[in-house]
Amino acid sequence: MGAYLAEQVASNRPVSPPPEWWLLLDLAFAADDRTGRVSPGFRWMTERTRAPRGTLYRWLRKLRIAGLLETVEPCAGGQGGAGKYAVYQIQAAQWPSVSLMPPDVPEVAQAPESDVTPHLRLASTPTAAPGEAVPTALYRYYDADDLLLYVGITGNLYRRQTRHERASSWMDFVARSTVERFPDREAAETAETAAIKAEGPLFNDVHNATPEARQRLVEYLIKHDRLSLLAPAVSRG
Repeated sequence: MGAYLAEQVASNRPVSPPPEWWLLLDLAFAADDRTGRVSPGFRWMTERTRAPRGTLYRWLRKLRIAGLLETVEPCAGGQGGAGKYAVYQIQAAQWPSVSLMPPDVPEVAQAPESDVTPHLRLASTPTAAPGEAVPTALYRYYDADDLLLYVGITGNLYRRQTRHERASSWMDFVARSTVERFPDREAAETAETAAIKAEGPLFNDVHNATPEARQRLVEYLIKHDRLSLLAPAVSRG
């Protein structure tokens, strides 16, 4: 049982958790505390969440993009549950000091009583005291061919991801993400600038506004039959 992992996930609990957060907590409870790995199968996840398979796919994708979950081994073969289950690794326990979930929603959403113990339900998102350094994450988004799409920084990965999903056209291309941790925003900003200049992410504009970068972007959108994003402008932020 992943009691320690569950505590770490719960320490980043939002005020009003989205449904995929409860799935992450369920997976953390079922995972091995030593490895962070869990192989639940979709039947188990459906029974825990009462969600259809398509919804579970969307939730798992959101957790992977947020850097909270990694697919270590994909599922393989079999019909009717006879194949090999996918193996996931919980990532949130590695970053207990950074707020991963949005803290600014006023209502408190409760999971069913069987889903989480009361003391974990009361856990709150940690915040920095006035004057304290705010731990900041540097994140990178990649497409299915491992092409770097975007580099950014945030003190709240989950909230930032949600904003990208609502407003950033390139999120349609995202297949995976990586995260680096820094003790404060200044250090993260320095690393972000260096990464953009050195790695040339496709959809970053600041520190990357060159004719060559624009040409790469146009060619990418043509290749993926997304010419509609060329005009009037690509949503990059």
